Amino acid sequence: MITIENIQTSVIDALKTQNLTIYGSEAKADYIKPCFFVQVVSVLSEPVTRNFTENSVTVQILFCSKDGTDIENIRMQDTLNSIFSKELNIGDRKLLPRNFISGTDSDNSLSYNFDLNYLNEIL
Repeated sequence: MITIENIQTSVIDALKTQNLTIYGSEAKADYIKPCFFVQVVSVLSEPVTRNFTENSVTVQILFCSKDGTDIENIRMQDTLNSIFSKELNIGDRKLLPRNFISGTDSDNSLSYNFDLNYLNEIL
């Protein structure tokens, strides 16, 4: 069974290759740049049979660059594309990220989002 916590842990593990500080969504007051903020939002969870649920989540990654420049954001977007264009290991399963959306926020931070879709057995 895949949980939201499993997904967040796997995303954080994948980001650790960048050697930057990684925060959850709650730590936006005093943070050190460059860094990532990671949040997983459940979008859909509904039964498809009496034994399985269909689930969809959106992973939201916010990259705060050191100097807030476009080139830092572009480089990180390329890096994130490389990291998440492959299957994401979550426990004993592999999920393929889909529907990538990225852009910059008002403070020139890179917002990088993708979806994960999966079935879970109803226990």
